[in-house]
Amino acid sequence: MPLEIPKRVVIGQSVSSWLNKVDLNEAVLTLSSRRSTMKALNAFVRHHQDWIRFGYSCFDRMLLRGVVQPFYHLGHVVNFFRQRRHVHALTPNFFRRTSADYHHWLGEEARRNGLTIVQAPRDPEVRRCDWVEPYYQQLGERCGTAVILRCRERDRVVVSTAKSNHLEYEWRYVNLYYFYLRDERLGRMFLRLCPYFPFNLQVCLNGHEWLARQLAREGIAFRQRDNAIMDCAAPERLQELADTFGLNDVVGTVEPCLARWLTFFTPEEQALGYRHRLKMAQMEYCHNLIFQERARVERLFDRLLDLNRAIGTPEKLALIFARPNFQADTRTAETTVRITRLKTPVLRTGFQSTVLKQYVKSGALLRNVTCKPNKTCSRPTWIGDNCKSSVNPASRPAVGAPQDCVWMIPDSSPSCRP
Repeated sequence: MPLEIPKRVVIGQSVSSWLNKVDLNEAVLTLSSRRSTMKALNAFVRHHQDWIRFGYSCFDRMLLRGVVQPFYHLGHVVNFFRQRRHVHALTPNFFRRTSADYHHWLGEEARRNGLTIVQAPRDPEVRRCDWVEPYYQQLGERCGTAVILRCRERDRVVVSTAKSNHLEYEWRYVNLYYFYLRDERLGRMFLRLCPYFPFNLQVCLNGHEWLARQLAREGIAFRQRDNAIMDCAAPERLQELADTFGLNDVVGTVEPCLARWLTFFTPEEQALGYRHRLKMAQMEYCHNLIFQERARVERLFDRLLDLNRAIGTPEKLALIFARPNFQADTRTAETTVRITRLKTPVLRTGFQSTVLKQYVKSGALLRNVTCKPNKTCSRPTWIGDNCKSSVNPASRPAVGAPQDCVWMIPDSSPSCRP
């Protein structure tokens, strides 16, 4: 059922410009009100409903970036140290001492709390989430920090020239830390913190971890395998809980973790705006269908791969209509099949910056993932500016599958969830 987006009449404009004006607030309200009435399953689910035990939709992997917004401009960096810290000579030695002080403080803090700072594995084939599993086993069911990894990676830091003390932002290889945590609300997550000014950070969390915590809190029996809910005693309640995931769950967890492991800014400085602001760098929303038998979903997915082998491959056009300096336009929904490090075939397509992925997980689960990375954003939307609104999938416009791609679930709208 197509969504009719209401349009607002704009006085004093032409008819062509009026047709392009969309009232997003009214559209969100319309979509939210139709969520209770649009219960019809799409064609694929209706055709295979005898094979499907249940299904649900929720947020999956989310990557957040945190920066101190005033430090976007280097003039604010100079004013901060002159007015707040009374430092006038911003030399390279000053920034080296700042980072060295944090390295020393973190080592002492880890020893006082009985934590281990270990070197991250350099083998690219080793998954860090699997490598840190023994440390989570030692933590047990308690919440807190499991382990701290130290590694050398690129990050954007402030660099001062030796002669003129001129400040510039540059990408440098630095020693930074990964804090692998277990939170009471968000479950497992990690915090990537750069100990060099201006202390940029990243937060990676998973919506399935939060959802599993909510089910356990309400006493609902379920079985979780990796980042998937394979069995649940109350599937309808599972979906209701997934729809309540909001901004407060993220901000209310990240801020205490950051206050625990970064004490550079005083409370007075944070009240003046010198604090980290979070923005969504990548978001994945997944639709999951759990089948009764593993063989059925594997046969369906194999047939899907066969149907997509010759669809959306602009490289084949180059063999017929070859021209100099030809480059395939990946923005036009090119369909590819990729094999992950876990030997899982993934059907992947997309348009512009939105990526759609489909694969079989844990044997009997068919997952459709909509991934929206925020690569370029001249005016980012900061998380926490509108904390009263919830990150509810029903209030987000869904991105449908491209026309030239065969998908088992063509309509990825949350309103058409099974």
